[in-house]
Amino acid sequence: PLWVLCVDDLRALSAFEAGDLEGVDEVLVAVRRAARRDVFADGLASLIEELGPERIRFAISPIHRSGRPDDLEDRVGDLIAAGFGRWSLPGLWARKWLSQRGRGSDDMTADWPFFVVNARAADELRGLGFSRWTTSPEDTCENIAALLADHGRVCDVVVYQDTPLFLSATCGYAVIGGACPGQGRCRFESPIVLRDRSGTRVCVARDGCTAVVYSMTPWSIAHAQAELVQMGARRLRVDFVNRPYAPAEARSLWRRIRAGEKLPRTHVGNWGRRI
Repeated sequence: PLWVLCVDDLRALSAFEAGDLEGVDEVLVAVRRAARRDVFADGLASLIEELGPERIRFAISPIHRSGRPDDLEDRVGDLIAAGFGRWSLPGLWARKWLSQRGRGSDDMTADWPFFVVNARAADELRGLGFSRWTTSPEDTCENIAALLADHGRVCDVVVYQDTPLFLSATCGYAVIGGACPGQGRCRFESPIVLRDRSGTRVCVARDGCTAVVYSMTPWSIAHAQAELVQMGARRLRVDFVNRPYAPAEARSLWRRIRAGEKLPRTHVGNWGRRI
């Protein structure tokens, strides 16, 4: 199969060696408000040099609240001004949002928050101009097989991800610290670990002023890739997003995922459930 690799911190790819990106159809760069502009620009320049701009796509954050301090518009505006026009969108709002900036007719794919779980939804997205769509990590093996039978050519199947449990406008650091220091002075860089009343631990990262809450345990069906290819999957996708991935860790995981290993300390979600 071909591969799609999604990252929100390009430094995670810095330990990749020659050959690690062979078979990668696309690198999907999640545009995050929290990323330092200079670090992002340097990482993007290196990626363009290695892959070329035609194999790079940019993913818009799932939530954008108008009227709040937010530099997502500036970051996307910088990419548009630089001539980039390949986008992965989390919802129809982002399609309209881009079209208002003169980029509505560019190459668009539908990201997993579209929650495509039936053929009618997949066909509707194609009719709206999306070139591909992405499976939901909440879907089952049985249902994905049905979708791939007719749509495998235009479908990206996610096989590894730190799926957000929820997104919140309430900042965990502001709650712990008692106040928000302001977006320009925020030092919330490393995720914090919280424990609920049942003892379950979750991680809280940030995307600008949006808190992203995800499980301590990543979701993975990487070991099922041979089965997915038999079902008709053409592209498999790996997300190193939300959780900070050290370069060596990302490289090791990437190689193990591509080798089809069953990763320890992961869960499969609904994969084995029947509809």
